[in-house]
Amino acid sequence: MAENLDNIVDSDGTIKQDRQENNSTTDEKVPVTRGRIHQFKLYDVAEYELVLIEKGSDASLWLNFAIAFLSTFFSMLAALITLNPAGKETAFIILTLITVVSCFGGILCSVFWWKTKGTQEDIFKTIRSRINDGR
Repeated sequence: MAENLDNIVDSDGTIKQDRQENNSTTDEKVPVTRGRIHQFKLYDVAEYELVLIEKGSDASLWLNFAIAFLSTFFSMLAALITLNPAGKETAFIILTLITVVSCFGGILCSVFWWKTKGTQEDIFKTIRSRINDGR
C-alpha cells in the first residue's frame, strides 16, 4: 500500500493517477498546490498518555451532573418556599428531602468537576514541555 513517492508525484509537482479502463493503463496528471509550513515539531508520547487522552476527561460528566442536581435544587427550593404546609406534611417532607439531597449532590459534583477540569491540559503541557526542556 505504501508506494514510493516518485511513482506518485512527477518532477513538476503533479500527481499521477493510474486508472484501468478496459484493461488499459493511462496516466493522468492532477495539479497539486502545497502550502509550506515554517517549522514542524514532533512530540514523543508515551503509551499511558495516549490512553489518558483517548479516555478523555471526566470533568464534563461531573459538570453535567452538577447542573442537573443544582437545577433540581433550585426548582424544589422554589416549590418549598411557595408551599403552604398546612395539611400537606407528606409533600413538605418529600420536597425537603429532594431539596437537601439535590443540594448536596450538586455541591459534591461541582467539587469533583473543579478538581478534574484541568487534567487534559496537564497531559498536553507535559508533552509540550519535552521540547522546551530538551529531553
